[in-house]
Amino acid sequence: MMSIAHWIRTIRRRALMRRQGQLAAIVGLERSSVSDWETGTRIPSDAQIRKLGQALGENYGEALEMAAEERDFR
Repeated sequence: MMSIAHWIRTIRRRALMRRQGQLAAIVGLERSSVSDWETGTRIPSDAQIRKLGQALGENYGEALEMAAEERDFR
């Protein structure tokens, strides 16, 4: 299973967004939030994961599970 950080990077790149700021703007967040998620420094909330998935037309069910597992290990 991939990490939530990898999932976020993957969906951003799949949407042909070269910059983290582009994704942040779509979901109404700061670029630093996307950077923290992609580096694994922070884990997005379930609401943020849903917002990302919906904004980019991605299935986010597995991402919610990944995030929950990662939160359990912290």
